Amino acid sequence: MDILSTNNNSVKLKGIGKSLWLTVDLTTSEFNLKVAVDRIFKNKDNISGKSRIVIDYDENEKVSTDIIERLGSYLINSYGVAVTIMHPHRIDTQNVEYLSAKREVKIFSGKLRSGQNVSTDSHLVFYGDVNPGAKLSAGGDIVVVGNLKGTALAGQPSNEDAIIIALAFRPLQVQIGCCVAAGPPSSPSDKAEYAYVQNDEIVVEEYLKANPFGDINSLEMR
Repeated sequence: MDILSTNNNSVKLKGIGKSLWLTVDLTTSEFNLKVAVDRIFKNKDNISGKSRIVIDYDENEKVSTDIIERLGSYLINSYGVAVTIMHPHRIDTQNVEYLSAKREVKIFSGKLRSGQNVSTDSHLVFYGDVNPGAKLSAGGDIVVVGNLKGTALAGQPSNEDAIIIALAFRPLQVQIGCCVAAGPPSSPSDKAEYAYVQNDEIVVEEYLKANPFGDINSLEMR
C-alpha cells in the first residue's frame, strides 16, 4: 500500500481495505497535526467526500485525547470525509458492573452516565440505560436492553454488517463501520428498534416488524 507521511512522521496515511488509515502522533501539537493533515489531503487526488478515514493513535497518559475528537471534526468540516476514531482497545468499566464474557460476546449491566464508556472488540450486550454523553463501542453488534440515549459505535473500525438494537432507541449519534448518523430518526412508539447500514446510509427500523433474523433457518454465529 502507498503510504504518505509528513517530514516528521507526525501523520501517516495508508489504505487498508476500503478505508484510509490515518495514524497520528499525539505528542505533536494540534496546530502542527492540522498542518500535516492539510499537506497530505490537499495533495491527494483520490481523497473525496466518499472517502472513509480511520484515525488511529497510540494512547499516551501525558497527552489529552480530546485533540483526536477535534481532528476528526476538522477532517469532516474541511474535506467532507466520513471519520471513524479507532480508540486503543480497552474496556472502561468505571461504575459499571461486569456480568460475564463468553467467546465473542461481552455483557455488562448498570447505568452508563455522561463521560463513561464501554469498549470491546467483541459483540456487546448492555443491560441498563446509556445516558447522553455516555458511549458504547464494539467490534461487532451492540444490543441495549434499556434506553440508548448516548452514542453507540458498532462494527469498529470498518464492519458495516454490524447492527445496533435498543429497546428505546434515542441516541445522540450512532456509527456502524464508517457510516455515521447524528440523532437518527426513530418512531414515536416504545417498541424496540435497530439500526443497520443500507446503501452507505444508516437506516432505523422497528425490530419486530422488520424481523431481521427471520430468514435464518439454522443457528448462525455472527
